[in-house]
Amino acid sequence: MMALLKRHRTLCLALFLGFFLDYPALAAWNFDSVRPSEVPWRNSGKETLVFSNAMLLEQPRELMAANLLAGFFHPLIFWMAGTILAGGLLVRLVLCKKARKRTQELSQLWEDCRHSQEDLQRSNQKLKTLIQSAPTAVIALDREGNVDSWNPAAAKMLGWLEEEVLGRPLPIVPAEGQARHQRILESLQNGNVLRGEVVQPLRKDGSRFIASLSVSPLLDESGQVNGSMAVLMDITRQKLAEETLRASEERYRDLFENAKDMIYTRDLEGKLTSVNKEMERITGYTREELIGMNILEIVAPEHRPVVEQFIRDSNAEASQVTREAELITKDGRRVPVQANVRVICRDGKPVEVEAICRDLSEQKQMQAQLWQAQKMEAVGRLAGGVAHDFNNLLNVIGGYSEMLLDEAGKGSTLRHYAEEIRKAADQAASVTRQLLAFSHKQVLQPRVLDLTGLVTDLSKMLRRLIGEDVQLSTVLQPALGLVKADPSQLEQVIMNLAVNSRDAMPQGGRLTIETANVELDEEYTRLHPPCQPGPYVLLAVSDTGAGMNARTRAHIFEPFFTTKPLGKGTGLGLSMVYGIVKQSGGYISVYSEPGHGTTFKIYLPRVEATGEFLQERQAVASLPRGSETVLVVEDEPAVRELAREFLESSGYQVLDAEGGPAALELVKQYPSPIHVLLTDVIMPKMSGKELVGEVMKLLPKTKILYMSGYTDDIIADHGILEAGTYFLQKPFTRDALASKVRKVLEG
Repeated sequence: MMALLKRHRTLCLALFLGFFLDYPALAAWNFDSVRPSEVPWRNSGKETLVFSNAMLLEQPRELMAANLLAGFFHPLIFWMAGTILAGGLLVRLVLCKKARKRTQELSQLWEDCRHSQEDLQRSNQKLKTLIQSAPTAVIALDREGNVDSWNPAAAKMLGWLEEEVLGRPLPIVPAEGQARHQRILESLQNGNVLRGEVVQPLRKDGSRFIASLSVSPLLDESGQVNGSMAVLMDITRQKLAEETLRASEERYRDLFENAKDMIYTRDLEGKLTSVNKEMERITGYTREELIGMNILEIVAPEHRPVVEQFIRDSNAEASQVTREAELITKDGRRVPVQANVRVICRDGKPVEVEAICRDLSEQKQMQAQLWQAQKMEAVGRLAGGVAHDFNNLLNVIGGYSEMLLDEAGKGSTLRHYAEEIRKAADQAASVTRQLLAFSHKQVLQPRVLDLTGLVTDLSKMLRRLIGEDVQLSTVLQPALGLVKADPSQLEQVIMNLAVNSRDAMPQGGRLTIETANVELDEEYTRLHPPCQPGPYVLLAVSDTGAGMNARTRAHIFEPFFTTKPLGKGTGLGLSMVYGIVKQSGGYISVYSEPGHGTTFKIYLPRVEATGEFLQERQAVASLPRGSETVLVVEDEPAVRELAREFLESSGYQVLDAEGGPAALELVKQYPSPIHVLLTDVIMPKMSGKELVGEVMKLLPKTKILYMSGYTDDIIADHGILEAGTYFLQKPFTRDALASKVRKVLEG
């Protein structure tokens, strides 16, 4: 091959020169798509072609140089060179056509690049404008965390101008937040993005505010982090609003959960969606059991139709109603409630129902107790009036029976009849005394006493009274407080309760009497009107008998109410207990269930042992007599005549009048002194008290003695003898009248 080349060296050179020198620029073109350029290229010195997109001519040559060089070679070379020249020209024309097409493509590409650059510049300008006009602070930081840009919102929000912070570390980070700030910068170097971080940046004036911080890393052409962009939004008002809303929700939740009323919400089908603690407590169901339960499941059957109708109505329109109903608890109890139900609407359409239910158990109980007290008061007034009128008749019957006994000889039939009349009158008087006790009209003679001593003294009598089948147990507090009451009446109370318990235990059982110091608080007194808070002495009498149902308990203190067979009781025992306790300023309650026995609790006000105790009435050994003048004023003729005969038989001088006006006329006309005025309390035209007032104006030294079947005004209203007041209870005996008159005269 090398030998061939050496042999035809001249020919090869001509071929080389003819081809390459005729088209030298093609060998020197270099296409650079990155840096566009315009390079002129001359061909034979006659025309200039401009090639775009970096067609560079490294070594321009002219065609004549090739022709001159070829002139030194063999003529065949020129022929061949001409041939090659013609082919070269043809090739050049083809390549120029392709180059022209490529030039057009590159020109279009350049135009597109120029438009893209303009679009990019416009986008950058829009972004810059957006950042500058943004209402939130936009801050650019370099790689070291120094400020690179700072928009007007940042200047307004934070107080620093852009020129004050450019190139400096971020000034808004407080001292305690520097460590956190460094951790954020390190996280950004790893390409992490921070969104919605709540911070409290510093202002130039040193104040702070609540802001939401979002930071994103900025990347260079190689994808490396070379800075960051932070967006800071002032959310102080939002946080304050959220805090206010949260506090409001907490208050609502606290009210909802701790309300004294039951509160629940339900959907339009009646299924419970939320309940409070009070509803759990009253119904006995847990919150989990109640949620999803239909409200009808805990409503009493007789009230369900009304609730069902309301559920249907609530689906159609907004409404609010208040109704009373009864709920059935988990253990089957009935709880009366007052429900205030409201339909909640959104966009005018019912979406939910909420209800507040108030437990009416205490209110119903208080209403029942008040009604019972009012009923007992009305019955008491009636019983007191009957007893008063009946006492006048008994006074006459008993008095004249005593007169018959004085006249009749021993062993005579007449004396026997008189004794039977007196016994019947005494029994009837006992009944009227019980009626008076119930009606609070019995006159008491109270004194300060110790209930423990009273019960101890009664124990022997009570054991004989209740029999051997009933065991008596006493639980007495040693340091028991004192009470002020009539001891004889309290003894009657204890004995009546003991007899009642004995009759409730025909097969035997246990009777327990307890005493204790207690304090009645406002909660107890609120549930047991009309009790008042304060210190009391408790007297409790309990038995293990048959017990009573609610219906019996409701009537237990009513006069003539009894559960005993006909002829076995009068029904006045417990009514008398009730009256004595009330008149003594105390309260009585009963606790009983069928088969679980009964407990009566009596609360008497505790008093201090100050002052002199009222003395018990002294028993009179012999019938006292006198010769003083006594004025008897009584509107009942029979009673007036009986009193006159009793007093005259005791040696007294007796004047009588049928009423107040007649008595005043007698006083004015009678020339001698009147030592004692014996007057009834209640009389037509003028009461006993009014008469006494007028008599005292005329005869200030006259002694006063009241008498009545029950008392009125001072005595009836208070039921207690006031200092200097003497009283004689009807019906009275001759001995009682004589003793009382003597006591008044000597007092």
